[in-house]
Amino acid sequence: MTDSDMSEIEFKDIVKDVSSFFGQPKDRQMEILYDIFKVYPYDQMKRACRFLIEHHDHRFFPSPREIHDALREVAELKTPPPSLEDTPDSGYDRCHTCNGTGMMVEYRSQGDYSYQVAVYCDCSKGQKMRSGHRAYMTKNHNAGAGA
Repeated sequence: MTDSDMSEIEFKDIVKDVSSFFGQPKDRQMEILYDIFKVYPYDQMKRACRFLIEHHDHRFFPSPREIHDALREVAELKTPPPSLEDTPDSGYDRCHTCNGTGMMVEYRSQGDYSYQVAVYCDCSKGQKMRSGHRAYMTKNHNAGAGA
């Protein structure tokens, strides 16, 4: 388990919210779900579960696939396409980590399963993209609350 992994207590706290709408998974189901989703950041999982509460249209607890779909829906990678001024040659110093794209690949593993996650780079371009995404998510979240 890495520092970014969710604890079992945090996971159960998140699932409790979803369970109040769609029923409680059995103990063994909860263990399996935790084993699958513990590698995701707590905040992303919390947003995904909120998304499920708002958009899941079944009476039963969401399947792992539906949870994965929700995680993708709320992932930080859902950004608008870059504008011409955000191209790698638009005046930013060329970062050696991301080569000016603002994104980099982070390698993660869980047991024998290894995978890659795209994250924002720590360079000025990545920081600009991250702050733009946060503003976008805040605007859309606040717009949805008023509807």
